[in-house]
Amino acid sequence: MHIILPPPDDPSSTNNPMREFLKQVLPAILYSVLIFLVSSLSNPPAPDFNLEWGDKINHAGAFGLLMLLAFRAVRWFVPDRPLRTQLALAFLYCLLYGAIDEIHQTVVPNRHGDLLDLLADTVGATLGALFIVTTGRWPLGRWMFGLPQERSR
Repeated sequence: MHIILPPPDDPSSTNNPMREFLKQVLPAILYSVLIFLVSSLSNPPAPDFNLEWGDKINHAGAFGLLMLLAFRAVRWFVPDRPLRTQLALAFLYCLLYGAIDEIHQTVVPNRHGDLLDLLADTVGATLGALFIVTTGRWPLGRWMFGLPQERSR
């Protein structure tokens, strides 16, 4: 049984550029703002998982999700680029945003920038990219990320 979903590039769904911008790009913008706002808190609320590296799990999870959203946004901005280029651009955005976030934390009271946090951000973005590549092989993943539909054999 195959699930048939309309591709995001279906002409009936892309006739309104603003609607597509809101669907593809705005979530990445809003999530980036959320990360910035949480980063601005002196004592941000976050689970620690009762582990020494609990905050690294938070960073990896946050930047894994950012990668998924950034990839959708990048595909909207440069739809004709190869998939690997789109993944690289989304990854670069996550890496730069993580670095800027760590620098930003150096001016927040009771916070400090941490290279291990940046490493955790990078691991999360990498896992997000692997998720995109892996799920892109199935109809639901292709639909979620606007990847080309598999050709009939």
